[in-house]
This record gives sequence, structure tokens and C-alpha cells, in this order.
Amino acid sequence: MDFSHHLAAYSCPLINPPSQRHMFLNKLHNIQLAISRMQDLVLQPGQDFDFWALAQAPTLENGYREGAMFINHRVSASIGGGLCQLSGLVYNLALLSGCTITERFNHSIDAYGEDRYIPLGRDATVAYGFKNLRFRNPHSQPIRLSLDVSERAASGVMRGLAPLAQSISIRTETLAVLPSPRRWRHAATRSTSAAGRIDRLRAAGCGLRNEV
Repeated sequence: MDFSHHLAAYSCPLINPPSQRHMFLNKLHNIQLAISRMQDLVLQPGQDFDFWALAQAPTLENGYREGAMFINHRVSASIGGGLCQLSGLVYNLALLSGCTITERFNHSIDAYGEDRYIPLGRDATVAYGFKNLRFRNPHSQPIRLSLDVSERAASGVMRGLAPLAQSISIRTETLAVLPSPRRWRHAATRSTSAAGRIDRLRAAGCGLRNEV
């Protein structure tokens, strides 16, 4: 089949902290491995995409390595860390190509702030056995997913046999800032006091409600 028509394209940068080079290389490996298991996937009309069915469980036996990921509102190291960047990329390709999203979850924290690799409201986290990314091809034609990753960025293209009947764009808007229900104790140095330290209570990170 001739998948000569680009239905959607998307790219997101890979954040590479110099102090976490080993973890970054593991993340890159994990993304490359998962891509190899879904590269050039063809979805027939009405067929579903299932991230974990393709990527397989994030275990050492399946070839994955320890990388950074968000667990319980914190950045932690876990086998398969980094796959959320791939699921976020695929999610945006699905949106831009007019697919029907049947399962998707956002991250619990906005760890990167303004340096985030995907805009707020357009991320898609995955956690094996708990959170998945699924979508369906609603079109009358098959579509093909092609992915790539380098040390600079992850990118992908969704192709079809014919162009879509309409163009698709995505706009996100922050509707509300939600105060956190949690608080923690933060210790800071007081240089003018013989006691040397003072405890301060700070609100935990606030949440954001976004509309896509």
C-alpha cells in the first residue's frame, strides 16, 4: 500500500541534563527499544492502538533499562523510565491525525516547568498495569505510524493512503490553577541567627486544569 500522504507530524525535544547522562542514555535506549516494537505499525479502519501491548512490560527481561520517571508525584528511577515521552509523542500524532482517544492519562506533576517537552494538556503518561495509551483509527482508510528518536528529539509521522477530509490543529488553555492539598516542611539556613536554621512550611506544587 502506498502511504504517501502525511496526515500528521510531531516532534518533541529530549531533555539531557549533564549531571544525569547515564540516565539519559538509558532513557534513549528504552525509547529506541519501544519504537522498534511499533515501527511502521498499520492500523486498519476501526483497529485499536494499545501502547503496552506493543511496547511490552518494562522489565529487564524485555530489554529495558533503569530511567527517570514520575512515581507518586516525585521523579524516581525505574525500569523503563522515559517511555512517557514516547507515549506523549504518539498521543499527539493520534490527536493531529483525527484518531479517537479511548484511554489517556496526564502526568501527576509538571516537573520541567517552562522547559517541558510537550505542552500542558498534551502529555500522556503510561504505567504498566495501571495507565495505558489507547486510540482507534476512525477513518475509512488504514493509517501507518512511523517513529524516530535521536539524542536531540523524538519525532513521528502518521501517514495514510489519502489526505484527511479536514485539517486538524490543537489549542490548549489553562482554565484554573488548583491549590495543592499537601504541605511539606522545608528547612532553610538563617545566616543572622545563632540557631542557624529555621523551618518554613511551603505549599506543595499547585495543579493546573487544562482544556485541549
